[in-house]
Amino acid sequence: MKHFPFSLRFSVPLILLVFGSALSLLSFQRAVDLARHRAEEDLYRQAKVAGQKTAVILDHLYRQEDMAGANLVINMLLGGSSKLQLAMLTNARQEIELSTSAELVRQRAVDHLATEGDQLLAWVAQQRIGNVQLSGDRRTVYAAYPVLTPPLEQDGDRQLGVLVLVYDLSDSKDQAFQDALQRSLSLSGIMGLLCLGLWVFFNRTLTSRAAKLVDASHRLATGDVAVRAQLRGSDELAQISAAFDQMAEQVQLSQQAMREAALRQDLLHRLTNQIRNSLDLDTILRTAVQAIQGLLEVDRCCFIWYRRGEGQPTWEVVQESKQIGLVSLAGRYPSDRLGVVAETLCNLEVLRVEDIQQAAYRDQKALRAFFRRSRHRAILALPLQTHQGEIGVVGCGTVSEPRAWSDEEVELLQAVTSQLAIAIDQADLYNQSIAVAAEAQAQAQQLSDTLQQLRQTQTQLIQSEKMSGLGQLVAGVAHEINNPINFIYGNLAHADGYVQDLLALVEAYQHHVEPPPVIQAKIQDIDLEFLAEDLPKLMFSMKVGAERIHKIVLSLRNFSRLDEAEMKLVDIHEGIESTLLILHNRLKSKSNHSGIRVVKDYGELPLVECYAGQMNQVFMNILSNAIDSIDSRAAREDRHEYRGLITIRTDVERPDAVTIRILDNGQGMGPATKTKLFDPFFTTKPVGQGTGLGLSISYQIVVQQHGGRLDCLSELGQGAEFIVEIPLRHLQVERSRLEAFQGRSPL
Repeated sequence: MKHFPFSLRFSVPLILLVFGSALSLLSFQRAVDLARHRAEEDLYRQAKVAGQKTAVILDHLYRQEDMAGANLVINMLLGGSSKLQLAMLTNARQEIELSTSAELVRQRAVDHLATEGDQLLAWVAQQRIGNVQLSGDRRTVYAAYPVLTPPLEQDGDRQLGVLVLVYDLSDSKDQAFQDALQRSLSLSGIMGLLCLGLWVFFNRTLTSRAAKLVDASHRLATGDVAVRAQLRGSDELAQISAAFDQMAEQVQLSQQAMREAALRQDLLHRLTNQIRNSLDLDTILRTAVQAIQGLLEVDRCCFIWYRRGEGQPTWEVVQESKQIGLVSLAGRYPSDRLGVVAETLCNLEVLRVEDIQQAAYRDQKALRAFFRRSRHRAILALPLQTHQGEIGVVGCGTVSEPRAWSDEEVELLQAVTSQLAIAIDQADLYNQSIAVAAEAQAQAQQLSDTLQQLRQTQTQLIQSEKMSGLGQLVAGVAHEINNPINFIYGNLAHADGYVQDLLALVEAYQHHVEPPPVIQAKIQDIDLEFLAEDLPKLMFSMKVGAERIHKIVLSLRNFSRLDEAEMKLVDIHEGIESTLLILHNRLKSKSNHSGIRVVKDYGELPLVECYAGQMNQVFMNILSNAIDSIDSRAAREDRHEYRGLITIRTDVERPDAVTIRILDNGQGMGPATKTKLFDPFFTTKPVGQGTGLGLSISYQIVVQQHGGRLDCLSELGQGAEFIVEIPLRHLQVERSRLEAFQGRSPL
């Protein structure tokens, strides 16, 4: 048998090309016929629709005797279709009444129509029904429809006319031929692409596949274990390829296992050197958790200490390395929240959970709640114990996916944990030696400080004697004032009751006994009605004044540290309002100014734990100084142009404290005055008008008693702003006092 002169790679595409060419020619002829037939049908339908609609419109217009509208409709037909050659309307005599060509009007229609058009016109005039007809050469479409036209003679009946539309098919058939030719050329291109695809198919299924398999074998022999032939199909080449890929997979897995083992040993060696090169415990733990997270590719790795303590045992996360976006777990957690996990780790047993949702800890509600908050799915925890008996845990976890912990990973983590325990013991020994050295150095420093303290003793004793004398003086003054004011304040309540009784007696007497003329004259002289109305107010004013003196005495006692009132939750706004009430008389109009306006811009404040009386005294002192400053400026200003203004703003500017700002538009103060503003007995008022203790006591109350802040912002001639900031709770006050004692006060 003779061999085929061409290879199979080329012979099959050649045969397909010849067959495709013949098929393209047949398809071309068929497409031309179909396109022309479709064009005839489309134009036939168009002529029918246009004829029917136009006939109806013309009939309606003739009924309305709208001749101009009828002529417009005929002329508009040319714009409706590019294939319309002629449109005309004939009368009963077959004369052209209307036409798209004005020169044809009043001529006979048969002179301008072909035989098919003339026959259709006569048939429609006889049958009185419309029709559409194709010419013999199939290049023209005639449409004729009856229309009732105006009478030929006056007072005659309407005559039957015929609407004739003539459409040309030549352009449509030429376009159909072009479309068929374009489709045939496209089909020929597709056949060419099909031949090319078939050639590519044979090339890939035979020669290329074999070459790919040979190339993969050479690459595997040179050490490229990631190479795969990956030939698809069910033939022999595909089966050989599958066996080759399986062999390459095994080689790659073996090589990867050897590489991972080498990497683990190298990492263990490097990690051991890193943690042993540092004697700082935090550095050791931080280095370890970062290295373990990178090696195992887990979402989180942390180191946890087990704290026994005197109370309930806790677990404290001291170092962690985590993916960005995960919530930090640093902090202490009660041991009972971990349940059986805590027992496992305290027994120095490995905790290995591949999926917390399916593990045996499902009945541990507290544990599951803990993992739900931290969003862990799988955990691996290895405990260690130092020479001091402390228990630590190296924990790894994943968040979104379960994790099958391999034995190699557990062995590596055990090796790291052993080295970490050694490093922790070394750090403990180093810290102990540092502590001993520090203690010895502290003793030496203490001896050096003793000499310095002895040198300062004389100065301190002198200063202490001065402050002690000042405290005794203030306490004595407060005591001497407090006794008579208590007597006055205590009797005011009885006096008020007596006055009310006497007024009630007078009123009862007036209602039941007609007073003699002498008594009536006396009543008018003393204005009894006014006296009865004003006397209770007078008693109330005396009571307010006594309370004011009493609060001043309390302020003196606070300054001398004799006040030990307890803290309680207080509404700051109530204290401000009560202070404003007491100062109301000073805010009213006076001879030198038209009164002081108070603007309250209160924020939403929570209850504050503070000394209520002391804070009220602070508000009293600041507001009194503001009023004095406004009065001083008003004495120099025109009362019609200047009016005093005090603005009080409250807000929670920091989460742990409230801020009260008191602003005035008084005379303000210069830098020299501001530096001494809170010094005891410093005052800018004339002798007899100020003691210089108001702001000093206020500063002591806010800063020392409450651990807050008291600042003043002021410029000469621009008024002043006092800023009072106090913590919300007593715990914050104690912390602030401790920081102040240690020399780290936030002030």
